[in-house]
Amino acid sequence: MRRRLRFKRIETRLAFWFLTVAMVSSAGVVAIVYFQRSAAIRGRESENLRVVCDLNARQINTWLDERANDVSVAAGEIAKSTRWGVFAKEESAWTSQDRNAVATARANLQRYVEHYYACDELFIIDASSGEVKICTTQSCEGTDKSADPCFTEPMRTRQLYIKDVYYSKTMDAPSMTFSMPVFSLDEKDKVVGILVTRVNLSRSLFPFLLD
Repeated sequence: MRRRLRFKRIETRLAFWFLTVAMVSSAGVVAIVYFQRSAAIRGRESENLRVVCDLNARQINTWLDERANDVSVAAGEIAKSTRWGVFAKEESAWTSQDRNAVATARANLQRYVEHYYACDELFIIDASSGEVKICTTQSCEGTDKSADPCFTEPMRTRQLYIKDVYYSKTMDAPSMTFSMPVFSLDEKDKVVGILVTRVNLSRSLFPFLLD
């Protein structure tokens, strides 16, 4: 049988129960303070996270605007410097002048890649065939992009199209593509090609967010 706690003096009994009640009350107060402080900390953490998210959203929008401006400038320059009539011919029918024109256009694209730190690859898709005609990665020339959103969307909207983040097997890295229609200098409403810029996120956006 369990032995009951016995006190020989009433004063000892009162002191014992007084201490017990005091300890229980103190524990309750400590628990209340703890939970209040925990709630306050969680509230501050939530607010800090919200601020960080808002800041990151503004940074991402700034970064997107900068990349869109880069592509727009490049598309305007390429429209002026590229002999688009060459793409209407079969490659086997190209003259030496045609081949020189294509080589010059490829070199112009390569200069953009070297100048814009965020850019991994640039290529031009022919508006008529959906085929990659010129690319800074020459092995990609001739690739059929006629069903790819980077071609179909800017052809449909006649505006800049930004493809969501994806893993590029070509670049072996997370990437995004910005596609801008290139308009004819002679016929202002005619789209002659699509300029696609493949952006390396590991080298541009991610460090920008962590800065």
